[in-house]
Parts: sequence; structure tokens; C-alpha cells
Amino acid sequence: MHQGRSRAVVTRRQTLGFLGAAGVAAFVGAGSRARSAVSCADAPSQTIGPYFVEEGLDRSDITVDPSDGSVQAGVPLRLALALYDVDDACAAVAGAQVDVWHASAAGLYSDEATIGTTGKKYLRGSQVSDANGAVAFATVYPGWYQGRAVHIHFRIRLFDGAQTTYDFISQLYFDEAVTDQVYAQAPYSSRGARDTLNAADGIYTQNGSGAQLLLVLSADGSGGWIGTFDVGLTGLPAPTGTTTTTSTMLLPSACGSGVDFTTALCRVTELHDAVTAALADGALRRRLLRAIDRRVQPRLAAAQAAVGAGKGARARRQVALAAGGLRTFSTALASRAGRVGADAATRAALGTTADSLRTLVLALRATLS
Repeated sequence: MHQGRSRAVVTRRQTLGFLGAAGVAAFVGAGSRARSAVSCADAPSQTIGPYFVEEGLDRSDITVDPSDGSVQAGVPLRLALALYDVDDACAAVAGAQVDVWHASAAGLYSDEATIGTTGKKYLRGSQVSDANGAVAFATVYPGWYQGRAVHIHFRIRLFDGAQTTYDFISQLYFDEAVTDQVYAQAPYSSRGARDTLNAADGIYTQNGSGAQLLLVLSADGSGGWIGTFDVGLTGLPAPTGTTTTTSTMLLPSACGSGVDFTTALCRVTELHDAVTAALADGALRRRLLRAIDRRVQPRLAAAQAAVGAGKGARARRQVALAAGGLRTFSTALASRAGRVGADAATRAALGTTADSLRTLVLALRATLS
């Protein structure tokens, strides 16, 4: 294995809008500068730190906490990364899994027992790079915590089946002047001045690497920021034809990224088809399809009808029940019967697909105010 101006605080609807009408595609290209324009230098690696968790959350909007549907407060940040192969004339690196994770505006990481956030999954997620080597995330400007400059962690991996064949880990940093502007606003301003700037951060200054890992920041015109970075990679393995990650091989790909009933129902159909294609007929397959056909699809359809009839409260209840049906689906996969009826890679892929759909369903429920 190889190793500017005052900004508005993001609202729930604005965050969901990143993946709705505007869509991630509106800013993916910001991180994919023409290959002739990049320096074609390899990015320096940095420590993974203590807060990485293998969550299996394939999603672009990482502001939503799938455990409760809440949305993290903060100034909007659209993060766009482009991966290229330094050893191959800056060719785009497609099919790589990119994980990102960072602290909230309050300076807290999710799913960390030591800080009391166990079970929370905000500000974490992964995407697979497209044919242009691009990935994009909707998030918020990170908060600070003691002893560290403001930063975002990222990890890039390639897989051959279940085996990791490439693993690159580093961090991204922010221009201090932009951070000063962002931190003058709520909710950041209530915490006082940060205690560590880039120049005083021992990880940033190590071997001069931090200066090579500064995001290119620009105002997005809607009260937030776009951060772009081209990641030059070296030592990539030769293509094997099986670089699809086990955690994404069955994820929906044709339904778009809207937070709406049409997208949700489309993805339910894809999940149904994935189960049918991946599992031989048997008790597990029948149990999973029953969860979809009885607990998820009809409840989302009922919720859509309730919205059309102006019955918002009923719609919210039905969407919540659909989310519960997806939880039942995941529980079945994790059960003893699930372990017998499917191999680990298939269980992981189906489970991640269901979790990703549940994240969408919870985000959809949050729009039904």
C-alpha cells in the first residue's frame, strides 16, 4: 500500500440548496483548473490526527447530521478538490475515494467519545473522484480548537476489491485574513480569538508543508466561500480495472443530488434494484426488499401526496417513518442472517447506499417546516 467582506451565517434551507437547485456541479469545476495551469507538484502529506472515523458516509453535503437531521451552523464553504497524477503528466485521477472531516464552528469533531459527540456524524463524508479527478463538498467554514490552526483533514484512497492499494493523508489550511473576516461573525465570534495561527502551528510549519496546502479562497456571491485545491499525487498504483471501492460500488448514480421527493424515490428504486442484483434469492434478500417495499417507498409516496394536499405534519411523520424503514434495512444487514446471506463487501456497499439514502430522507424532512 502506497502511502473578504462580511459573510452571512448559513441557514438550513441555504445549506440544503447547495445540493438542490444549484447543485454540486455548479462548483465542482472550481477545483479543476486546466491541467496546463497547475504546477504539477506533489502535495505534501501530513498526519491523520486523532479524529478520523471510518463512517462510510458517501455524500456531498456534510453539514447534515444523519443521526437527527440537524444542520451545522456556520459560514457556507464549498470545497472543491481536483486530483492529478504527477508521475503521468498531470493526468486526472478518477475513481479515488476522498474522505474529509473537520471541526464545527464550535471547534468540535463529531463521533468522538472524548468530547461527548459519540454517534453524531456531522462534517464528515466521502466522495469518489470523477473522470476529471474532481470531488466537491458543501460544508461550513471550520472552527478553531486549542493548539491548532484552522484546517480540514482529507484522505485519498484507491482500492482493489477490499484491499487498499493507495493511501494519501494530509490537511488543508486557510488564509488568515479570510478567517479573521469569518470569525467576526456568529457563531464563531462568541468564542473569542483563536489561540493558534498558521505560523504557530507545528503541523502547518513542519518542513514548510503548510504553505503548500493553503486553499485558494474566493467569495461565492451568496454570503459564503469557495475553497479549491489541486492535489498532486505520486506513487499511484498501476490500474487494475477494479479500483471501485467496496463502499461505493452499489451507490446510486443516476438520480441527481436534489433534496426532494423525486430524487428520494428514484434512489429507493435504485436501492431495490441493487439488492435484487447483488443478492441471490433467499431470506436476507426478501427481508431487505420487504423493508424497502413496505416501510420506505410507500411512506415517501404518502408524504409526497400529503405535501401536495398541504398536510405538512402528516408529510413529516411519513418521512420519519421512511427513515425508520431504512434503519430496519441496515439492521437486517448487520444481523446474523445478514452476515450469512451476503459477503462483507456486498453488505458494506448496500449498507452505505442505505445510509446515504437515509441522510437524504432526513434532510428532506428538515425542509418540511
